[in-house]
Order: sequence, then C-alpha cells, then structure tokens
Amino acid sequence: MKTLCEILENLHRNNIEYTLFYNPNGYESVDKVVEHLGVDRDMVLKTMIVKSGKGMYTFLIRGGKKLDLDIVRLEVKDEEARLAKKNELIEELGMPPGAISPLHPIITEKTTVYLDLDSTGYNEVIVGGGTTKHVIKISIDELVRLLKPFYSTL
Repeated sequence: MKTLCEILENLHRNNIEYTLFYNPNGYESVDKVVEHLGVDRDMVLKTMIVKSGKGMYTFLIRGGKKLDLDIVRLEVKDEEARLAKKNELIEELGMPPGAISPLHPIITEKTTVYLDLDSTGYNEVIVGGGTTKHVIKISIDELVRLLKPFYSTL
C-alpha cells in the first residue's frame, strides 16, 4: 500500500487528474483489466522493465502487443538486454511483477522510459497502480508530461 500512496502523492504533486480503480480479485494481467473495466485492450499500457549492462529501461506498450526484445536491444544498444527478473524488480524498484507502475517516481529516477508510438492512439490510458489490485486511468498527455519518455516503434 505504501507504493500506491507514493504514486498518488506524485500525481497530486504534479497536478495530474486520474481515476483510480480497485479490483479485489486483482489486475495482474491485461485480460483482467479488460474484463473488469470493459475497456479496449490497447487502452491498457503494459509496463515492461528491461535490464542491461547499461542500466534499467521501462518500455510502455499497448496491451495487445508483445515486446520485441530484438528491437529493444537495438534501441538500448546492448545485445544482452533482457526482461528484468522478479528479484531485480523487487530489489531495485520495490515493486513485483504485476504491480509495476510507470507513475511511481522511482521509474523516472532509476530507469530510462520509452513509450511505443502505437500507444498514443487513445486520449486516456490505463496503467498499473503499484499493487496487483489497482490500476490508474490517466490522459496520455499527462503521462507524457510526467514521464518525459523517449519514443520508439516497438
């Protein structure tokens, strides 16, 4: 719950409007978000954390898309780049898989953020809320303002 509070404080500090959703059964997957909220799959942005010898990277991609690690490796200029492991996510970001939120300040502090250009097709998007039971709806413009991401075609 501490992580969720830190995310909400970050949103308030940056004067960002949002809608917080709670599901007691959890939002561990895009399918669960789509089923519970009745939204289009591509309105949900997956937060994928990549680890390389150069650091950590956050890639935000549409819910219906798979992360292409070959493109990621070219983007970060590291052939060894791979998805971060569960223990790395917990140790370095304090969030387990399924609970990662790009809205937590640690994401911009400890990772370089990339937003897939395909993910900008909606005025509002849904991202992780820092727990497996919360997601947050936010405007894409506010998300970009907060994260200042690099753009990529993943």
